[in-house]
Amino acid sequence: MRVLRLSCAIALVSAGALGYQLLLVRWLAIAHWHPLAVVIISLALLGHGASGGALSVAGARAVARFDVLFPAAAIAFAACAILVLPLAAAIPFNGLELAWNPRQLGWFALLYLVLSVPFFFAACCFGLAFARFGSEIPRLYGADLLGAGVGAIVALVLLRWLPVERAVVTVATLGLAAALVMLPMRRALWLGVPLAVFAFVASTRPP
Repeated sequence: MRVLRLSCAIALVSAGALGYQLLLVRWLAIAHWHPLAVVIISLALLGHGASGGALSVAGARAVARFDVLFPAAAIAFAACAILVLPLAAAIPFNGLELAWNPRQLGWFALLYLVLSVPFFFAACCFGLAFARFGSEIPRLYGADLLGAGVGAIVALVLLRWLPVERAVVTVATLGLAAALVMLPMRRALWLGVPLAVFAFVASTRPP
């Protein structure tokens, strides 16, 4: 039963992360022209690589606190996915000035790092799950792939009906759902109300 719940949570995080990735392509194409949208793949890879390094350093200590760290990472993914867009929009990066303004390289690096933070926390969910339940990796990876496929479809559908900022908020709430799936019933009920309020406020007042 626990592995089934974890598979559902992994699928939810994966759907949220893939949806967020595709929506960032659209956001970057609008905010900074389409040539910069291709960096999204490397953003996701940076987040996954950084999370792998962090989990390698933490080692068994992180695995031993799986029940706390997995929901926390899922919530952090959702919160960061919602909050990084206004932060990224405030960074004074102008791709047209890259050819003659060296400062734009620094702003681009900052933009790159900010947008990669949600991928870091999503990847922490995957890494923690694979480390804690190594014998169940085939099932968990299957849930990861299934969630990614659903997330891609959801992102494309949302773009037909919502502005990209509101669509990002919508897919980010999948991380909150993943956290609730993994929490004990009493704690899920206790956290469910503030998380639902956060999701509602974020959806009605997108970045």
